[in-house]
Amino acid sequence: MRTKNSAEAAIEVILQAVKDAGYKAGQGVFLALDVASSEFYTGNGTYTFKKSSGKKLSPAELVAFYADLTSRYPIISIEDGCAESDWQTWKALTDKLGGK
Repeated sequence: MRTKNSAEAAIEVILQAVKDAGYKAGQGVFLALDVASSEFYTGNGTYTFKKSSGKKLSPAELVAFYADLTSRYPIISIEDGCAESDWQTWKALTDKLGGK
């Protein structure tokens, strides 16, 4: 179940607005996310969604989360998907989604 403040809920609101405007997501309309991950990176290898759920993700879980979102929604770009200094997660993210 998606919570009111989840990333999925926000994406679904955007996709509903696209539909209400008479467009079709994935057919000429795609999404790009500017995640700003450095803002919720705790510095100890954990990403914490403080404002919404308080949920903590490991770098591997964060990459899996993005992979799941891109498999379910017409997302073609993720900007700042990892913290600026988290090079290992950048590599994992690029390896997983770089071809998309």
